[in-house]
Amino acid sequence: MTPLGSVPTRRRRVRCTRLVAALVSVLVIGMPPPGTAAPIPYRPNDKPFVYATGEHRPADATKPLWSSYGSRSSKSRVVYLVGDSMAAQHADGLRAATKSRGWGFKPRTRSGRPFILPAADSYNKALYRQIHRDRARRPIVVLSGIRSSRAQLNGTLWRLRYVGADVVFATATTLSRTTSASSTAPMRTVAREKDVPLLETDEIADRGYVQKGVVVWRGVGNHTTGSFSRRLLTWHDNKLIGRA
Repeated sequence: MTPLGSVPTRRRRVRCTRLVAALVSVLVIGMPPPGTAAPIPYRPNDKPFVYATGEHRPADATKPLWSSYGSRSSKSRVVYLVGDSMAAQHADGLRAATKSRGWGFKPRTRSGRPFILPAADSYNKALYRQIHRDRARRPIVVLSGIRSSRAQLNGTLWRLRYVGADVVFATATTLSRTTSASSTAPMRTVAREKDVPLLETDEIADRGYVQKGVVVWRGVGNHTTGSFSRRLLTWHDNKLIGRA
């Protein structure tokens, strides 16, 4: 018999202590310290469908695609989604909303590049020609203008209305740490002065990071998830009612 307190017994006690510590550490790892907020849920890969299809073009793209969803009838209205990723985040919701109305939908977004008229590059020139070609369908152009000045927005708005298009501005949320209120101020000013409807992400994204089980944000930036956009069919539809 090994006497109580002998070396083998002490070794067993040490091993047991280490085992308990290891088990406790497994349970604690990944949990925030007491008194701190839980990690914010993000879904970086939950992107709008235009990323998977390639319809959200890279910044150096020189020609827009010709893809179309929904109605192709010359008697139905058509919605163009143009600008950068701030517009692209509305792709899923707008595709669903236009389908429910029997309209056409043409996503034409490009990474990091705003849609500005008069166009200085071949992509925007070709895109403007597409919109002009659809003028009989009374196109609705949903565009983001976070990187555009007040003068650029006014020039773009005038030229789109000249070919019979209605215009809706898609703003970036000011709830994000990556977006300042000043960066969206020109768009909001022009919208107010020229009676342009706004797709205000802040209207629906400030109710929590998870809404009815759906994660709102793709990351720490200002882009909503594709899943969240798909839940906004009614919201997008209501924003387009005044354009019908």
